[in-house]
Amino acid sequence: MLYLFGVKSQIPGRKSPMATNKDDYDIIYLTLETCIRRTDANSKKIRPWLQALRDDAFGGKTFGPNEVDAQIRGAYDAESDGWILWNRHNR
Repeated sequence: MLYLFGVKSQIPGRKSPMATNKDDYDIIYLTLETCIRRTDANSKKIRPWLQALRDDAFGGKTFGPNEVDAQIRGAYDAESDGWILWNRHNR
């Protein structure tokens, strides 16, 4: 589960890791890339859950189509086996 609201300040050199859609992309891409490298896993066996809900923890950022698209592109660019979206309303 790569929910962005769980990453408050864990991208080196960035004070606000969810400030832009590029940040959203980078969090997903870099996390998957690191996971694959550290575990020597086949990237095609990884399918991340991505955030499709409002960030209530760190500022209330809304995740609309552009924010979700940035995460999906990060997952594809890391060569994962797709993705799954989650929000608390199951929409």
